[in-house]
Amino acid sequence: MTREIPWNIIVSNLKKESTADEDSELERWLSDSGNKEIFEELRELWNRIQSNASTYAPDKDYYWKELSQRMSFFLQEPVEKSCRNTNWWTYVAAACAIIVIIASFYVGQWTMGISDKAPLQYISMGGKAEASLPDQSSVWLHTDTKLVYDMSHQKEERVVTLRGEAFF
Repeated sequence: MTREIPWNIIVSNLKKESTADEDSELERWLSDSGNKEIFEELRELWNRIQSNASTYAPDKDYYWKELSQRMSFFLQEPVEKSCRNTNWWTYVAAACAIIVIIASFYVGQWTMGISDKAPLQYISMGGKAEASLPDQSSVWLHTDTKLVYDMSHQKEERVVTLRGEAFF
């Protein structure tokens, strides 16, 4: 009666790396009818492969060229895709930036009230900042300073409200 072939034990035996337990299990398997012929065929095949492998000298230049070509193929494809994706995202980011700039301009006019009557507000959040007033004068604002320029008065008179530090 033929049992399943114990491949790992046969390979260990052929490589001369088998343990005593593996050798005794292989002997039990070989005692079954037909298994000894299978093992002998495997041993002959193993010996032919080993003799061919001992004289094999790989063509290193050929395999290096093949490996280089495959590596360059795989490296070029993602770069091209990422460039296309980058260009697409660049256009989207530029369009969003333009929309934000235009919207902030209109919102700034609406909230700050740029007209002849509404006051202008200048706020320095971090560090020093320069503000140019409509009467062509300059004001340097210190950190956390708020300057309101009231435009409802006559042009000969400049009325400002200052909270913080400034240099006119």
